[in-house]
Amino acid sequence: MIQLHHAQSEPLRYLLSNPVAYAAVTATRGFGKSYLAVTAAVAGLKYLFEKPNLENRRIYIIGPTWDQTLKIYYPLLSQKFKLAKWGSSHTGTFSFKDGTTLQLASYEAIERIRGLGVFLAVMDEVTTWAGRPGLREAWEGIIQPAMTTRHPDEHRALMITTPKGKDEYYDLVTGGSFRHFKYTYEDAPHLSLKAIENARRTLDPLTFAREYLASFEESGARVFYAFSDKCVTEDIVVLPTETIHCAIDFNVGIQATSYWVIRNNNPICVGDDQGSTNTYELVQAMRRRWPRNSLIAYPDPSGKARKTSAPTGVTDHSIIQ
Repeated sequence: MIQLHHAQSEPLRYLLSNPVAYAAVTATRGFGKSYLAVTAAVAGLKYLFEKPNLENRRIYIIGPTWDQTLKIYYPLLSQKFKLAKWGSSHTGTFSFKDGTTLQLASYEAIERIRGLGVFLAVMDEVTTWAGRPGLREAWEGIIQPAMTTRHPDEHRALMITTPKGKDEYYDLVTGGSFRHFKYTYEDAPHLSLKAIENARRTLDPLTFAREYLASFEESGARVFYAFSDKCVTEDIVVLPTETIHCAIDFNVGIQATSYWVIRNNNPICVGDDQGSTNTYELVQAMRRRWPRNSLIAYPDPSGKARKTSAPTGVTDHSIIQ
């Protein structure tokens, strides 16, 4: 059996105490989302065993892919909850004498649920459900109707995931139909402070906010969303022995180039050039600025093309060489 911690127990109590309940759990990495999902499904089994007159006795655990769902949930159900003798690892089905079934399924094959009767749907890592029909259509067009048409007065659903921004999941859980439970790393007792600090140090702020603070934070339109003025330090002194790495973007009128050195395996930007109007000027500017350093150029592919303004056979790449 699995012993849930306090935060995991909260959404489960909500599901079990309401005849019609939709719960959404947005949680940190390391929260124990799979344990919560499988425990909710087994709690649903126990409930159905005590209600022999209910029809359409199906419980579904739905993951992003079939392989992922089977590998995670079949061992938990068959070993932790001792359900192996009722299960088939080939079909991912646990069948019981009273007609109750617990079925593992994938978003990839979500259409197979259409039209069936479902008492409880546990949906795992829904922000990673990729491709058509999309999470909203899967929920509103397939899963929810499978419950409301057969069990209009008594059915339950649980979505569990780590957020990926303000996507369809965000729209669903903030739209009013779901009771939303949010848990950060502070609610995950099995995460160590060392693991948290390591993640904070190695992950960019946006990823850390999503995966450990359960935040729906987005990058907006910024390509380098982790960049801010706080990242800018004083001018860096480049040693004559250091190699300068030149990232070159060929443009009409402006040759946009940034200069980098590698220190302790980290790239550090030490300057840029946007004043050169052609490749000849750029090369001369590079040599004036870094007369004693080795230079390695990383030009974009368009530099292979010959230009009508250049001598025959001359390309931007050949000029740099």
